[in-house]
Amino acid sequence: MEVSGSIIPYIFSSFRRTYKLTGGKLQPVKPITDETLKERAKLWLLENMPILGRKVLKSYYLQKLNHANTSITFISPYFIPSRWMLGAMRNALSRDVKITVLIPDNTDFKLADNINKYFAGKVAKLGVNVLYTPGMNHAKAVLIDNEEGLVGSANIDELSFNIDNEIGIFFKDPAFVSQLIKVVEEWKGSGIPYNHTIHRLKWYQALLVPLIRLFQPIL
Repeated sequence: MEVSGSIIPYIFSSFRRTYKLTGGKLQPVKPITDETLKERAKLWLLENMPILGRKVLKSYYLQKLNHANTSITFISPYFIPSRWMLGAMRNALSRDVKITVLIPDNTDFKLADNINKYFAGKVAKLGVNVLYTPGMNHAKAVLIDNEEGLVGSANIDELSFNIDNEIGIFFKDPAFVSQLIKVVEEWKGSGIPYNHTIHRLKWYQALLVPLIRLFQPIL
């Protein structure tokens, strides 16, 4: 993704804060001092920094699921939706909102593949359209009603929403949205729909399910 304009200094400031929080000693960039520029930039940037008490991604995802009119597409290499997200998906589906989830058919972590399969089956039963994209796709994005998009660093899991520092850029600019739509449609075109017979966990992989269910109340 390429970005330009007034958002750039704020991205640098976000990096600066994260760098210092993770132990960085050097002064990588100067902080923004123009308050007007900050306010403009905040309209486009989502900083999720739980260590500072700033958890904005969960609110964003909930808002979009609760207010989507026609469709919402999620792209994430690791798909471990929390109970609140499953509930919001169920409510959106009840309003005839079409939900699509794109996940890779082969991540860089075998256990993640099995967990993806488990939750893919779970949301497919709700009526979510799950597509497996070839190979490892590390992209993270959301497309809402083909009118708004989010591209960032967050996976759909508890770590990204409530523990890790993550960043995302959301936008409504038609040109930018159309580029995201084009990419998403290409990935959908190469995607393989979830099929319970093909993608269900094997018996020995299913041994992980009780462990997943054990931790699901905190997910």
